[in-house]
Amino acid sequence: MLRGGVWLYASSMINNLTGYFYWLIISSITGPETIGIVSAIAGLSILVTGILSLGTNMGVQRFLGKAIGKNRRDELSTYFWSSLILTTIVFGIASSVLLVLGLYGCSIINLSPSMLIFSAVLTLAAINLIPISLLQSLLRTDLMFIMSLIGGTLRIATGLTLVFMGWGWIGAAIGYLCPALVNLIVGMLFSLKNVIPKPTISLSAIQDILKAGVARWLPTTITLIGYRLGVLMVFAYIGATETGLYYIASAIAGAITMVSMSTIALLLPFLSSLQNGRKRACFRVLKLCLALILPPSVFVIVYPQFILSLLGSEYVVASPILFTLLLAIVPDIVVGAVGNLVYAYGYYILVLLIGLAANIPRVVLYYPLVMKYGGWGTALSSVTGSFIGLIIALVVARRIGFKLEWRLLGKILILPITTGTLLWLLRLDWWIGIFILLANYLLYLKLRILTKSDIIEIASVLKLEPLLKSVYDKYGGIVDKLVG
Repeated sequence: MLRGGVWLYASSMINNLTGYFYWLIISSITGPETIGIVSAIAGLSILVTGILSLGTNMGVQRFLGKAIGKNRRDELSTYFWSSLILTTIVFGIASSVLLVLGLYGCSIINLSPSMLIFSAVLTLAAINLIPISLLQSLLRTDLMFIMSLIGGTLRIATGLTLVFMGWGWIGAAIGYLCPALVNLIVGMLFSLKNVIPKPTISLSAIQDILKAGVARWLPTTITLIGYRLGVLMVFAYIGATETGLYYIASAIAGAITMVSMSTIALLLPFLSSLQNGRKRACFRVLKLCLALILPPSVFVIVYPQFILSLLGSEYVVASPILFTLLLAIVPDIVVGAVGNLVYAYGYYILVLLIGLAANIPRVVLYYPLVMKYGGWGTALSSVTGSFIGLIIALVVARRIGFKLEWRLLGKILILPITTGTLLWLLRLDWWIGIFILLANYLLYLKLRILTKSDIIEIASVLKLEPLLKSVYDKYGGIVDKLVG
């Protein structure tokens, strides 16, 4: 049976493919304006829940991982229920405020009353963050895949049906809401079967969760204020169309990096449960994530117009935004890996330092850049913060003795970058570029940049041994002949 990381990859792929297909059809019917409206509605909800969460969903993962590693079900239940009750109360109040404002006809930053009502529903549905944290800690990514499949299917079926019926952005927003509701319902049903069903709340557990979560919450909140509020300002003062163009570019960039970032996120509960070997496991995951994500990233960097044209000719103008956002892939992956390692050790101040270094520059640069360059200004500020965060993450890594093998990482980087440069200079067609960049994976193995032992250890971390053995039994001979 497929387990662990493969389900995570499949879940990410389903989310991204269904989302991409959903917006592809929506944009062909209504244009980028509808996408801009829905992204603004979602942006307000994400901003509110991000600020008010106090990092609960991030902080609880560390303690859930520890409880699972020590096989303490009472402790697991206490931390789960404490975080869930706290989140429900806080999000419930915020949702009620938005609902009342909408019902009384208020408007915020050009968001109409009906838009505020949708934001209220999305805010309440964000309670699903806690059940999802439990699923991730238990490595039940197979269930996450099923939830993604159901949610993505409902999103497409519901949203497109309503849009075709003439519901406009309201139909698109209802479709957007479906995955969140599926995650909440299925996640809670699973949680009730795996924790003691009697809700209990512990003030000491809440203190532990908030203490662990605030290290990530503060920099994340700064990012949310800078990015989400900025997007809302673009929506209010520049227009829904520009907002929609940026959203599409960022969604494509996020789809490319989702697998790597999801793998790094999955690493947190695993690292928390380890007593030894954390740094070695973290570096191997980092190395594999970079090797996996760079070839497709370089392809999109070289051919952004082709990717965006699949959504419609009007989206090609977002090519500079997409190109710029993809420049942050390597820094973001390194920062994510170092941040998770430091977090697993419990060095919350260092986690906070990395987050602040990356996110404060984004906030400072965002407003002047977005007012001058629109969506591209947002991308420029985001990338600048990523590189500053990378510098601080490397300093922190050195401080804790996490050694990065620069010669090896350089080889991982130089292969796809060199290939992409040649493709750009020779102006080769996109379909030729795909095959040439895919050859980088064989070169990684041929040059022993990635080894069998690396893959075996990562498979062990992500519970992929049965799948790996099955694939190797069928195709191992071919791979051995190709790589020597």
